[in-house]
Amino acid sequence: MTCALLRELEPFESATQARKNLVGVIKDVASQLGNTPSVCPKCYVHSVVLDTYLDGGIEGTFKRKMQRELSRSCRLLQREE
Repeated sequence: MTCALLRELEPFESATQARKNLVGVIKDVASQLGNTPSVCPKCYVHSVVLDTYLDGGIEGTFKRKMQRELSRSCRLLQREE
């Protein structure tokens, strides 16, 4: 859920904007889970996700994962499929 929301955001221009984006996403996720924003990152969002977003690498991470998954899935298909 958090990753999908982060991927929908426009690229950030500054560290301040990145942190504001994270705060907004954490608030959305907390609301959907019926929890508070302070509990959400501690219990529901892995710190690696937050760090990767702040480092600007979340899009590349998803692309690599998607390529691996597609490659693996295609190997499982029969020739006719």
